[in-house]
Amino acid sequence: MNEYKKKVDDLLKLMIFYSQKNQSSRAYIWVIWEGCYIFLIDIYKRKMKSIPK
Repeated sequence: MNEYKKKVDDLLKLMIFYSQKNQSSRAYIWVIWEGCYIFLIDIYKRKMKSIPK
């Protein structure tokens, strides 16, 4: 799970960097957020499947 947390942290750092750099990069931030969100949902679904009912 740590590697996933690291990936998310990296994405957050990237987003902060872009938002500080210039305001016109808001679009990049949304693209990164979308990717991050989809990524996390994917992990969550896999974890749910791997837990025996």
